[in-house]
Amino acid sequence: MRVILNGLAALKPKTGVGHYVARLHAAMQSEVAIYPGELSSRLARRLQQPGSGKPKSGSRFGVPTWGTAFLKHLGKTAVGIHFARHCRAMGYQLYHEPNFIPFSTSLPTIITVHDLSVIRFPQWHPEDRVRHHQHHFERAVRRAEHIITVSETVREELLGIMGISPGKVTAILNGVGEEFAPICPEFQKEVRQRLHLPERYFLVVGTIEPRKNILTALKAFADLPSHVREHCPLVLAGPWGWKSEPEREFLAANPNHVRHLGYVAAEDLPAVYSGANVLLYPSHYEGF
Repeated sequence: MRVILNGLAALKPKTGVGHYVARLHAAMQSEVAIYPGELSSRLARRLQQPGSGKPKSGSRFGVPTWGTAFLKHLGKTAVGIHFARHCRAMGYQLYHEPNFIPFSTSLPTIITVHDLSVIRFPQWHPEDRVRHHQHHFERAVRRAEHIITVSETVREELLGIMGISPGKVTAILNGVGEEFAPICPEFQKEVRQRLHLPERYFLVVGTIEPRKNILTALKAFADLPSHVREHCPLVLAGPWGWKSEPEREFLAANPNHVRHLGYVAAEDLPAVYSGANVLLYPSHYEGF
């Protein structure tokens, strides 16, 4: 059987779904093809919304204006048309969409649902994403041949909230990369020096956006005695995301002993984790 995997999420600087796509293809590349191929990857990057985590021109703190949202919609539409034509031309027989909502094709489709945060907590997401889910997500899960969830929690949410048949949904838990193991002291020291990390630190990893609840971690850290904050600073590892004004304002007013690294490359993350004395994980909802 000829299977096509949509790999667009792995083209941008990778966060959760991007890592999922990249690892899935790496494990199954002898069995599935990935879209786009090398020739069209550059075009797809241009058509997709950039994912650097920095505020874009024509936006405020990363919140799209109507113009950037419209261009993003056009880009998705163009890529969707190309994807459908590519599937017909190559004779694929099954389509796996690893990022919630599939492109419109005539192929039987399997989708991966990572969580239901857009459905359950729309206030934590940009309006264009919420509208896209409102228009397409329920139809996608009803039409899919099968649905993969990354936890039993999300599977139970799909069954309970959307009334999906139990036999249509399978939980396949995310794995852990072999690189997430104790790091040799030499590499840990090299990363610490390159990223200007302190000897001791609290660590928060995640895009700075409402769902991640990072403002709570910032406020809790600010309430610690000054000698504790000086001895063990707070490190934020993650890009600026949607609606991050409160965190920006808090950091501007409380700059001492907090270091924002921005997006951290995948190859450096294990050392950043290993070097931390404490990992803080204040996220409101993750689907597990």
